[in-house]
Amino acid sequence: RTYLSLVATFFLWKLLSSVKPSRESLGINSESRTEAEEVGDPTSLGAQPKKEEAIASTICKLLSYTKPDIHFLVVAFVFLLIAALGETFLPYYTGRAIDGIVIQKSMDKFSTAVVIMGVLAVGSSFATGIRGGVFTLIFARLNIRLRNSLFRSLISQEMSFFDENRTGDIISRLTSDTTIVSDLVSQNINIFLRNMVKATGIIVFMFSLSWQLSLVTFMGFPIIMLMSDIYGKYYEKLSKEVQNALAKANNTAEETISAMRTVRSFANEDVEADVYRDKLQQVYKLNKKEALAYTYYVWSSGLTLLVVQVSILYYGGHLVIS
Repeated sequence: RTYLSLVATFFLWKLLSSVKPSRESLGINSESRTEAEEVGDPTSLGAQPKKEEAIASTICKLLSYTKPDIHFLVVAFVFLLIAALGETFLPYYTGRAIDGIVIQKSMDKFSTAVVIMGVLAVGSSFATGIRGGVFTLIFARLNIRLRNSLFRSLISQEMSFFDENRTGDIISRLTSDTTIVSDLVSQNINIFLRNMVKATGIIVFMFSLSWQLSLVTFMGFPIIMLMSDIYGKYYEKLSKEVQNALAKANNTAEETISAMRTVRSFANEDVEADVYRDKLQQVYKLNKKEALAYTYYVWSSGLTLLVVQVSILYYGGHLVIS
């Protein structure tokens, strides 16, 4: 069973690694695209390869905006590597300290392990702070760069473009969507690099200590990755709907404020306020769906991790006793 679980783990890992995020970064007419995606088009299956190519080109285009910050990325990666290595070695020397007291009963080995733990903890926390600060700076620079690029593209459009698209929608894409896209890119680079380094170090440690126990640990990974994939796709869909709802609310507010004299002349303030409130209620309903989805995801992944931990404890105790 252990070997079959290992084969299934790597198979699902390969399968899930082919899944790419499909966020439209700077589109104006995202509402129409969302509606088109929800309609059951028979030709959509044949268009999947083209859609994946478009997604890949969009991701490459977004990453190209980080090229001016390549020196910051190198600095962040160096400190990320230091922090990840420190966090990887810290549990190992914690075990060495416990072994020095319980098994070896040597104060010298215990003190040496504690000193190394202290150095690793201080160095890792310092590197983590530098890494977080640099990635925050990268996020700010990328956000400004995206907004500037989008604004230059907007002011160079034909006048028919502004007739076809509402001002509130355009402002929403310029303010909120650019922040989301820059946050998505910078955070994903940070998380991907950190997890890659930590996972490599932890896997090497695990298999060097006990390959049998390591295989038991990996048995729960396919389930967790499958739940993460399902949650990610659903959350992505909800995020698009939230952005569209916010754009509608911003458009309502912009139209009301720009035509305030007309609203006052018809004594229509309460009606416009109710309309804006209804738009915000739509956003709130979607936010509740996001919270509920996150609750189920955390509950299911936490339960799976608990089952894996109990299995590791049981099998580890079996190995020690036998």
